Amino acid sequence: MSDEKKNLFDKIKEINAAEREAEAERERIEAEERAAREKEAREAYQEKLRRERIELMKAKQSGVDEEEEEAPKEKEPERKLTFKEKIVNFVYFYKWHVIVTAGVVALVGFLIHDYVTTPKGDSSMMFTIYDCKIENYAGEVEELFNSYTPDVNGDGTNYFEIVWMGIPFELDGINYEQAQSGSVQMMARFDSPESMLIIADSQVAENYGLEGSLVDLREKYSEYENIDACGFYLKGTNFCKLVGMDDDEIPDDAFIGLRKVKKGQHYTAEMEENYKVSEEILDKLIKDCMGE
Repeated sequence: MSDEKKNLFDKIKEINAAEREAEAERERIEAEERAAREKEAREAYQEKLRRERIELMKAKQSGVDEEEEEAPKEKEPERKLTFKEKIVNFVYFYKWHVIVTAGVVALVGFLIHDYVTTPKGDSSMMFTIYDCKIENYAGEVEELFNSYTPDVNGDGTNYFEIVWMGIPFELDGINYEQAQSGSVQMMARFDSPESMLIIADSQVAENYGLEGSLVDLREKYSEYENIDACGFYLKGTNFCKLVGMDDDEIPDDAFIGLRKVKKGQHYTAEMEENYKVSEEILDKLIKDCMGE
């Protein structure tokens, strides 16, 4: 073997040896790094377990403390409240119930007092003319009708109730609720046994079809010209003189009428009784108005 070939072979051996040493060194380093990582992971896991054990011990200790705190204590004897303290406590816990109950009791008391003290009319009449100065003489008109009214309810007084419910038909500048309220009130009265007499005018009679609901007085008072199918007309009679007003203060078409009795109603019997009283009152008025 020539020296040149020998040298080449030695060089290859040296290279291979160097590569093996390098590979071995690389594997050693990787093994050390892997061992270090495993050691670090193991230590971290052990630290985690240690912390968890500590937390568990703290939790157990806390539970013991809470149980000790929640352990039933010796019950202190309750102090008996005085009567005043009981009232104060009751009002404090139930104040809204007390307020509402007191309000209801007060309202009921007021309604009962109003019902007991308000005089009950022996008879009544509706007044429906809106633009009429008769209302300015309300006291005189009521006094006049009181003088015609018998003591029906036996309370020792003669009281005639006038229900003032002027119904405006020209609504310009007029509160519509006022017109509606008057209309509803009048229709309700016509569907009841109360207020058998009514003072109205031709417009009210036409708008509400009163002619069919009022007694035709012409047969009974045929000698008078100021009577038609609706009633007795007040203009040109002594009515204004009786209440102290001027004749020109009353509309030409103002009349007083008597309602017919509705048959077959649950209040028919009561209506018949009121009719008799109202007919007697009307008869006295007509005779005074005609100067008899």
